[in-house]
Amino acid sequence: MGIQNMCDKCICDQLSMLERDTDVDLIVGGVRLEDLTFKEFDASNCCARFEGVEEEEGQTITLTIFIDCRDIQVLFIEEEC
Repeated sequence: MGIQNMCDKCICDQLSMLERDTDVDLIVGGVRLEDLTFKEFDASNCCARFEGVEEEEGQTITLTIFIDCRDIQVLFIEEEC
């Protein structure tokens, strides 16, 4: 299977065109991941990188999340009107 055919889902195509630092929500494995920021997409291995912020014991923690685009069921793109 060639690299171009490897990431053949609709969501992978959308991520390949999405601007860096776009705010998104995802559904992966039936679980909604909210308030993420898209950082990059690597079509050679279908890996997408997102960042999220979490408050824990009064501290702000930045989470870096790597997800195979083929595992994302829904991509919500947040845009200002």
